[in-house]
Amino acid sequence: MTAPLLTVTDLEVTFKIRRGLLRPTRKLRAVNGVSFHIEPGETLAVVGESGSGKSTVARAVMRLLEPSRGSIHLDGDDISAMKGEALRRIRPKLQMVFQDPYSSLDPSMIIADVVGEPLTVHGVATGAERDRRVQDLLEQVGLGRYHMNRYPHEFSGGQRQRIAIARAIALEPKLLVLDEAVSALDVSTQNQILNLLEDLRRELGIAYLFISHDLGVVEHIADRVAVTYLGRIVEEGPTERVFAKPAHPYTEALLSAVPVPNPRIQRSRQRIVLPGDVPSPLAPPSGCPFHTRCPHVMDVCRGEMPSHESVADGGSVACYLGRV
Repeated sequence: MTAPLLTVTDLEVTFKIRRGLLRPTRKLRAVNGVSFHIEPGETLAVVGESGSGKSTVARAVMRLLEPSRGSIHLDGDDISAMKGEALRRIRPKLQMVFQDPYSSLDPSMIIADVVGEPLTVHGVATGAERDRRVQDLLEQVGLGRYHMNRYPHEFSGGQRQRIAIARAIALEPKLLVLDEAVSALDVSTQNQILNLLEDLRRELGIAYLFISHDLGVVEHIADRVAVTYLGRIVEEGPTERVFAKPAHPYTEALLSAVPVPNPRIQRSRQRIVLPGDVPSPLAPPSGCPFHTRCPHVMDVCRGEMPSHESVADGGSVACYLGRV
């Protein structure tokens, strides 16, 4: 068996919240004890509601945020404590595509410079060789050499995201972090970008950390799914198992909100509506973080955080349901 490409262990990311000049600083734990791994060429989707910590996980893996605790191993290297030149040398293995294709590209640069910048910065190619590589990259994502001397404002949202993907794969990374990379696009364009990502994964063997709140998209692209709630992973496992037999009440509620294209089946489905709101991460509940909204809450849930237990057909779940 091959070693995992990415291993995240007990990751914690904390922010200090200032409440005024004379009031004490409070700590907001956005990510709390998150662990997962990604195999070479695999797609792991991290899903959850807004504020669940999934984008913070992505930025911590990219080392755009400093972890408060835990470790991040990429291709055998512990990158969680790397800084400066050591971190710069590891960057070609790990690239990111951001959510907004309108703000992630420099409007003052032509596309040849946008896509070619990583090649220049890391000393991979310059001059005519760089231009040739840029042309190949644009063609790989469905664009052409005639796009090289245009500016970002001349492109649609879907085309801009193709340009962002071309820039991200320029250094032939082993892992691509996609933070809501299709959420700003219309449905037809989403499908085109998802198909492009699948093609690139087959051709280049790239692994994806795919951050999303759209379970319909996740079902299409992910090999495995990790479900987050209030900064913790509450369930993870193969996509097919998670969608067919969710083991956590929160996962079950999320899936009940995903529309089914068959009207007859859709009308017969029961939507699970969770009471209340997601608790504030500044004052998380004791025990299981989901117990304040869980329809199956028990006394043990209020006092103790459940550990992850294996689930039949693959994966694990942090829930007392079925144990007591």
